[in-house]
Amino acid sequence: MGTRVRFTFDNVGSADKSNLYIEGSFNLTDCSLEDVKYVGLTSTSGTVVKGNVDGIFVTFTFDNVHTDTNTLIRSSYIDEWNYIETNSSWQINSEFDKTENSDIVTNRSSAAIMLVLDCSSSLKDDFIKAQKNAKDFIKTLLNATVEKPFKRRMVLEENCGVADGWCIRAIYGVKTFFEELKNVGEDDNFIVIDVHNYGSGADPMFCKTYESWSSKYNINASPQGTINRINTFLGFDPSLENLREIFPKINIGCNEYVEIQANFDTDNENVIAETTMKFAESLKNANYGLSYVLVQNEIGPYYQSNFYSGGQSGEMGGYENLSSIVPQMYNHVAREICNWEGDKTACPSEIIEGEEYVHIQKLSLEKCKTLNNASLSNVEVVVLLINCETGEIANAAKCKVNG
Repeated sequence: MGTRVRFTFDNVGSADKSNLYIEGSFNLTDCSLEDVKYVGLTSTSGTVVKGNVDGIFVTFTFDNVHTDTNTLIRSSYIDEWNYIETNSSWQINSEFDKTENSDIVTNRSSAAIMLVLDCSSSLKDDFIKAQKNAKDFIKTLLNATVEKPFKRRMVLEENCGVADGWCIRAIYGVKTFFEELKNVGEDDNFIVIDVHNYGSGADPMFCKTYESWSSKYNINASPQGTINRINTFLGFDPSLENLREIFPKINIGCNEYVEIQANFDTDNENVIAETTMKFAESLKNANYGLSYVLVQNEIGPYYQSNFYSGGQSGEMGGYENLSSIVPQMYNHVAREICNWEGDKTACPSEIIEGEEYVHIQKLSLEKCKTLNNASLSNVEVVVLLINCETGEIANAAKCKVNG
């Protein structure tokens, strides 16, 4: 049997972490890939793919490739790996040049759709409804077919508490997933806000200004939360498996761009945050708002209940070997949220495509000075760009505070 070759398409740090790849055995005799399998995608090329030989180079072409999540594949994310039998591991082909040795050809087709509206007087006031439905239909088609230019970051707002031992699942899941994303340079696209509201004020990291969020989305258990406040992901369980599954579904193209920078004021009593927004389409009646969150890292130690102690609830990253109460340092801790549903005055109602809009917000640091190991050097600011019509977080950004 020939050398196993794997082409990964999700910019992973190691081949065995890929969820999007094509793999086969290289037959040196006729320069083909045999027993080809497709993971996370489909292709009409079948299980044997003949290579095109040009000198010492062999090129493989895979036809009609579609990912299971219907996302676009980037050539910059493609890597080639060879399986080394002697040490049972994948080794990256360092001579594989993504810009030269990989090419993606996307075939597009178009269709004309004609909508015929009944304009007879019998419709009366219902004509306005029919007209609106037609416009909404056209807008839906446009959104489905036009590639959107900005990357949407995934925002996890998670209800948690030191008294709930199941929160160990989220602590381990979030930490491990961040490490996986960091290995592939994607950690900036995952924003976590830990809302310590479980058990009410008994939790030392309790964040009162997040109570309205908990009530609105009926988040009354932990670990439980929202993903970009999308209705289909309310009550989301932030286990490692769930985070891995949901990230590629959220971290896709969008029309809204947002970035943030922040500085301490002269007496370190406040943070001055500056948000820059940009949009990929012009809108006359835009309905966006901004919300700001102060989060703090490396807080503690506080004592966390651990329901995985003893292993009766299964393995959980080593926590099954620890006691039922463990000292824990905490990251992504929400200390204050300002305008949690989005301040509409912070965003323009009339938007011009590509133009930058800037908003400045002052945030009090009072709550960030009250916890164990509290340090202003651990403070970060998250800005949430909220679609106030749907309530969803259209995009978000995070930064450390300078100064």
